[in-house]
Amino acid sequence: MEEERKESESESEKKTQAWGSKVEFLFSCISYAVGIGNLWRFPYLAKDNGGGTFLIPYLIMLVIEGMPLFYLEMCVGQLMRKGVIGSWSAINPVLVGLGWSAVITSFVVGIYYTVIIVWAFFYLFSSFQSVLPWSHCANSTSYELCLNATSRYFWYNGALEATDDISNAGGVNWKLCLILLLAWIIIFLAMAKGVKSQGKIVYFTTLYPYVILLILFVRGVLLEGAGDGVRYLFEPDWNKLYDPNVWRVAATQIFYSLGLGFGGLVAYSSYNKEDNNTLQDSIMITLINSGTSIFGAIVIFCILGHLSFKNGVKLSDVGGGPGLAFIAFSEGLTLLAPSVLWSILFFLMLLCLGIGSMFGTLECVFASMADVYPFNKVRREYHVAGVCIISYLVGISMVTRGGSYVVALFDQFAGSLSLLLIGLCECVAVAYVYGAARFSQDMKKLSGRGVGRYWRFCWRFLSPIVMLILFVGSVIFEIIQPPTYLTYDANKNAEVEARFPAWADFIGGILIIISIIQIPIFAYRNRPPEWQSRLKAFLKTCFSQSFRSQPLDGADTISIDEETAPSIGRTEYRALEDMANV
Repeated sequence: MEEERKESESESEKKTQAWGSKVEFLFSCISYAVGIGNLWRFPYLAKDNGGGTFLIPYLIMLVIEGMPLFYLEMCVGQLMRKGVIGSWSAINPVLVGLGWSAVITSFVVGIYYTVIIVWAFFYLFSSFQSVLPWSHCANSTSYELCLNATSRYFWYNGALEATDDISNAGGVNWKLCLILLLAWIIIFLAMAKGVKSQGKIVYFTTLYPYVILLILFVRGVLLEGAGDGVRYLFEPDWNKLYDPNVWRVAATQIFYSLGLGFGGLVAYSSYNKEDNNTLQDSIMITLINSGTSIFGAIVIFCILGHLSFKNGVKLSDVGGGPGLAFIAFSEGLTLLAPSVLWSILFFLMLLCLGIGSMFGTLECVFASMADVYPFNKVRREYHVAGVCIISYLVGISMVTRGGSYVVALFDQFAGSLSLLLIGLCECVAVAYVYGAARFSQDMKKLSGRGVGRYWRFCWRFLSPIVMLILFVGSVIFEIIQPPTYLTYDANKNAEVEARFPAWADFIGGILIIISIIQIPIFAYRNRPPEWQSRLKAFLKTCFSQSFRSQPLDGADTISIDEETAPSIGRTEYRALEDMANV
């Protein structure tokens, strides 16, 4: 009786949390998927992995990996009407750990992603001057070093006050610490009341970046050297198509760019109306996301091409990552008149992209709290406040003078292998534990639209195989080529590539394990009676179906007597029923 009451209260709260309109939902998903990484990561991945030829594996992975998993997460949220923990628990209690893995990953990524927002805030505030501070050298004691690269000097000395490596924290950078507090206060105010208040904010955080990108595109293509920049970006290298690592990079970029595995899509979709067209939304949002990456890359390299033309800087010497936005592109902005205005517009755009992505990442955490006892007994405002306070305290380690190296550590490990494993388990959970055909039937009952043959085929075979290969390949790649990061040599005003120390690798391993280990822990904890015999029966049905030709349109169906379900277990019954009616 007590459990029914708790579930009723949770459902009542869920009903009060709903999108004000379909447009708010679409804008929130676009703002979540399209983030800062679309502007600084995709352009250099494309150039370093074959230029124009990189688009071939990129678009193929979008179709066979990105779209199917995006659609799956949207369907799960809409069908189960819960957060990521409640949704996977409703499919099967054994899968609760899958939800917890997504929540932990979202929480950890949210901590360091907010620091990137802090950097954008700092540059925005620094732009309100008559002359951009990174366009000239104000420190006479390091005048010659500064002249070598003014924007790099300002980034490491004016903004970060960086030390020489990750082992030297160097004390707190108080100006960034205060901006970090401001960022979490803004996030709290925006998310405390749920998607109703958040949905209004995304009108600005979604539309403004596209307006600025369009303006920068029109301005950029008219600059001298812009054509050389775009040509440098898309110059094809057809030999790269035969490089397995290029396909791995393309698949990984699709996975991270769409925000798959974080649980944010499940949370967002759970606030939808029951008859929402998830397939249409999924295709549209994924295409917009990839289109934005390509369009943003063109804009970026138009400006960098002009920078190369004016200063004689080789484009191949310009790095990727945060340095693209805060070093190379900020220097390019100094060549545009009026530079102060362009700088304000650009870094305000980065803020919108970052905050929009943070909404979706953290909504996974807050929506899940509404489904888990005893958190579902506490008002949402207290959930949000607690998470923001804890995140701020942990984030202080990332706004020390060596904090940017901690951000690099988290970026390397926090959302890498764990997300791939989460995505793989999601496909297995829906296709085999719940049953793809059963899932399609339930979606049809709920929304009037079932799941098509192609998507079911992807969930059963194609997407899991790709993610398994990607997971194994990533593990092997990390072993063969251990992660590195860029340190700052103050004596030369230059960046130096270095290996993470052993203790940092250990922390990185903990970040991966703390998320992944939730899956087997909760699976064992919630295992059903006679789980060994049930697992054997389940695997037998899976493998027998894998090697047997069956129509995918529902023809030649047979029935299974539901009375036999208790003898084989509900999970195996669902699998048998699904495979008999594929």
